Amino acid sequence: MKGKLLTVTALWFMLMSGNMVKADPSPAGSEDQIELSLRSSPAAEYKTSVFISSPKWKKWIRALEQDNKPLQPAPSYSVMELSVPEANGARATYRVTSHEAGLTLYRPDTRTAFQVPDHMKAELNELRQELADKHFGQALTWAEANKLMPKGTVLSITDLETGLTFRGQRRAGSAHMDVQPLTKEDTAIMKTIYGGRWSWQRKAVLVGTSGKVAGASMHGMPHGGDGIPDNDFNGHFCIHFAGSITHGSAHSDPAHQAMAQKASGRLEDYHKSLSPTDTVQLFLVAVNQKDRHLLELLLHTSTDAGLAAEWLDDSILTARPIGESPSSPSVPDDGLTARFKMRVAISRKGGRPQGIWFWWSLTRTNPAGAWFIADIQPEAVIR
Repeated sequence: MKGKLLTVTALWFMLMSGNMVKADPSPAGSEDQIELSLRSSPAAEYKTSVFISSPKWKKWIRALEQDNKPLQPAPSYSVMELSVPEANGARATYRVTSHEAGLTLYRPDTRTAFQVPDHMKAELNELRQELADKHFGQALTWAEANKLMPKGTVLSITDLETGLTFRGQRRAGSAHMDVQPLTKEDTAIMKTIYGGRWSWQRKAVLVGTSGKVAGASMHGMPHGGDGIPDNDFNGHFCIHFAGSITHGSAHSDPAHQAMAQKASGRLEDYHKSLSPTDTVQLFLVAVNQKDRHLLELLLHTSTDAGLAAEWLDDSILTARPIGESPSSPSVPDDGLTARFKMRVAISRKGGRPQGIWFWWSLTRTNPAGAWFIADIQPEAVIR
């Protein structure tokens, strides 16, 4: 399925399919309609769409380009796009983002963003909410998920990036779910999601049962106890929800928590709730996950164009905070900047781990806004 976008057109996916999500065909005449689509990241193959036939939308968008002043694009926690047919048969793409000035449409080919006027905003916001409700899962706490999906429940599990769906059964787990693929076919689909190799990488997933779908996080590494015979899966894997913890440490796993929020469509709210030090923790999650979209989002205010590539270098295996607690962030009275020191253990291919003290500088646009990383400077290397 590489390179093909899966589309759900104003329709929720089928539960318990035991196969990948099937795309609905585009409605008749959709080549002349505006498509509003939603994906979880720029690389995601799975998307949800609605089609707009009203001619007034084309007039509104043409007027935007003529009458509005260009704006800088805003960071986007998911990818919502308007695809608009043009007179020459081509289609213009606009990315829908929220901005301090309001709702904006960003056109990548011209690198300009335009503020959405009030008369268009209400209808667009209604469609945005409709798409989000269909694309993402319900935000359940661990206590709620544990009650809804007791041990023995058969689950439908969909990866938000590929759109592939497989079945699993909750077998155990008191602080999160221990799950096993139901059949050999389900194991094969799960392994395809992970590129053919089992991995501890956390992925945002939709977990469904009894007509309800929740946002969650899974990893892809067989471990621990087994139980379902002949499913080609030696052990179980874990599924986490908001507030769940690991069985070994009795602490929440930052990567699982971030992916569960992403799967629930709440990554922006989650980011806004984080302190400067927690924002750096989320940045290190992005580094360890090789999550370019999340990492570039957190570096949105940085003027160092090479910073993302430096931290996404293939030679970096892990980057984790270690040892001493970070210094208390220095935050001026306006509450818009923060600076502190945190030590990070970086493991690279073929080398020994290094403990490096970094100075982290963060900014935000208002006292209630999310923190973004503006600069990262190493202070010393401790081998």
